Amino acid sequence: MIADDFDEEYLLKEKDGSLQPSHTAWGGGQAFRICPQRAYERYARKNMQMMKDLGFRGLHYHDVYSILEPRICYDPRHPCNPRQSLDWYVKQMEVTRDAVGGTQSEGPFDGFAGNLDYCMYVYFFPLEPNDYAKTPLVDRHVPLFQLVYHGIILSNPFTGTLNYPIKAPHKRLKFIEFGGRPLFVWYANFLTGKSNWMGKEDLTCATDEELRAGVAAIKKGYDEFEKLADLQFALMDDHRLLTPTVSLTTYSQGTRVVVNHGSAPYVFEGVDVPAGDWRRVDRPHP
Repeated sequence: MIADDFDEEYLLKEKDGSLQPSHTAWGGGQAFRICPQRAYERYARKNMQMMKDLGFRGLHYHDVYSILEPRICYDPRHPCNPRQSLDWYVKQMEVTRDAVGGTQSEGPFDGFAGNLDYCMYVYFFPLEPNDYAKTPLVDRHVPLFQLVYHGIILSNPFTGTLNYPIKAPHKRLKFIEFGGRPLFVWYANFLTGKSNWMGKEDLTCATDEELRAGVAAIKKGYDEFEKLADLQFALMDDHRLLTPTVSLTTYSQGTRVVVNHGSAPYVFEGVDVPAGDWRRVDRPHP
């Protein structure tokens, strides 16, 4: 509240006119939720022009927009139902794209598809060994989002595949199987005393040794992604299981990616796919 531009007028209001706090205190103190309309009118256009003038280009990250239900504001000066809030969020993304070239956000909600270039994770699922036991209705994951949007919206598939080179081997394979574009975050475990939904493993740089290890992990992921990066421009045409532990992902220009989750080698059309690894097959369909 001590900020020069703090004004209760632009905050989200409850039915009784009270403020909607975020129930979270960040480094700057108690946070409050801004009305999406006022956020666009008072800040998005001005701030994104400042970002452009500073020379930033790339994908600007809008936290949580595309993973939470749009807010409701009861302030009579700027009332917003969820549909209207969504429209204002989308306008903010349009301004962002115009200013710096692209947008990214946390999740894959369809209402953002026209202006979303990358989502931080599609499935809020850490891929730990006991996760399926906790959700007995789920037998396995199918890349439904990717079958619709791959080649249109880039994505990291799971919360558990963020920083994937430092994660368990099965997470790496899921990342490849679902056509992921890597995302690396330093200090992903930033909430003290709360669950680390992006995994217990983390990239840190408190010492030179930690920094070197983190950079090496990013380089490892980059080198692997280079072998598949061109597929980000292709649609995902098909995904199926060849065996209970071997998957086949087919892309629109004919490339197929075979992922072997099993403990024994697998041969696909004469191509050896080692256990716990993957292979790209660019030959035309037989």
